[in-house]
Amino acid sequence: MKTLFIISISILCSLNSLCQNQERKEMRKNGWTTSYDEMTGRTTKKLNLTAGSLKTMSESSIGLIKSGDTYILYSYLYQSQWLFVEKLMVKIDGVLFEFESTDESRKITSQAYISERNWYNPSDEFIEALKNAKEIKYRLYGKDYYKDYEINENKLAPIADFFF
Repeated sequence: MKTLFIISISILCSLNSLCQNQERKEMRKNGWTTSYDEMTGRTTKKLNLTAGSLKTMSESSIGLIKSGDTYILYSYLYQSQWLFVEKLMVKIDGVLFEFESTDESRKITSQAYISERNWYNPSDEFIEALKNAKEIKYRLYGKDYYKDYEINENKLAPIADFFF
């Protein structure tokens, strides 16, 4: 019985890992993903805009999750030092938007790197500005300092596909 339980857990973990890997591949290819939850009948779309140059992992990114009619904005940071993100500022085509973090997740990852993910409530004005963005810069405000990032123009292409 114990062996059957362990095998069942191993299979479930493997399936979850396969799903996450598939989502990562789709995100790298398209810049966004879509998933459907059969239980709720809800479709969720995720948009990721990276500031880094690496394909598999970037130093920082911001993104948007749409589930039903609700949007959630997030920031992600992967580096060797803690920033302790508290606030996000996004400048879209010269218009500044500011967001206080509503939730966070901080982890120590492999090889002495850390990851910080924060969530924010975007305004309708922000969503409208993002739909037609030609230039995006953002600042992650931490406990003692901040870091600025710019999303390259060629990485803005997935926005149109995400919203339409």
